[in-house]
Amino acid sequence: MNLKLLNCMIAILALALPACQPAEFPGGSEFPSPVASLEAGWIPMETLTPPASQASAEPAAASAAGWGDAAGGYQLTLPPDWAAVTLEPESIRLAGADNPSLAQTLEHIRETGFGLERAFLYSRDPSQVRAGQPAQILVYFVQHDLIAFVPMSELVQMGAEQLQKLDADMTITSTSVARTASGLDIGILEATERLSDNSSAPIALYDKIVIFKTSSGAAILMLRTHPDLQEAIVPLFDRMIETVRIS
Repeated sequence: MNLKLLNCMIAILALALPACQPAEFPGGSEFPSPVASLEAGWIPMETLTPPASQASAEPAAASAAGWGDAAGGYQLTLPPDWAAVTLEPESIRLAGADNPSLAQTLEHIRETGFGLERAFLYSRDPSQVRAGQPAQILVYFVQHDLIAFVPMSELVQMGAEQLQKLDADMTITSTSVARTASGLDIGILEATERLSDNSSAPIALYDKIVIFKTSSGAAILMLRTHPDLQEAIVPLFDRMIETVRIS
C-alpha cells in the first residue's frame, strides 16, 4: 500500500467522525470521498546508518527498546536493532545530521501526510534492507473520542473496501479482528501491492496494518516490507504488537 492510500484511509476516518453521533454506531454508512493527497509511494533510501546518538549506544542498541506515544496514550517495545524517529521538524533535523537520506524520507512523509503521522520505526540491521529500503513501520494516531463507538470489525471492513477501490494494483489478502495476550482488541489488514521502478521486474510489496483503540482515539501501525523479508519481519512486528500497553 502506498503512503497516499493509507493517508486517504486515515483522513477519511478522521473527517467522517465529527459528523457522526454515538447513537449511529454501529452503523452501515459509507465513508465519504477521500481527501486528495500529494505524491507518495515507495520511498527509496540509501543504506541506513544510525544517528550518532544511537551508534554510540552500542551494544545496548542491539537490545529491545521501549517507545511510546504520550499523547496517544500507549507504549510498546521495539524489535531488537530497530529505531524510532518522531515525525517532528526538530527530530527530522537531528536525523539529517547523520543520515540525510533518512531525513529526506521523513520530511516527505510529513509533507504528504495529514498531520496524523507520529513516528517512523525502522530496522537498522543491514540484512533487513532490500532495494534500498529497510523494513519499516509508519505510526499514525487519529484522536477522536467517537472512535470508541465504532466496532473494530467495522473499521477494518470499511478500510479494506475503500483501499481496494482506490488502488487497482493493491489486493487485500485478509482482514480480521484479534485479541492480544494482554487483552487488547486489534484490527488487522494484510495486502500486497505491485511496484515497478522501471529497472526491474514488478515486486509484490507486503503490507500489514494493525489498528487498536486507546482512551482518546485509534493508533494505526503499518508495516511495509519487501516480500523477501516477510518471513523474518512479520514475526517481529507481531511480537511488537503483543507488547502494546494502553497508558
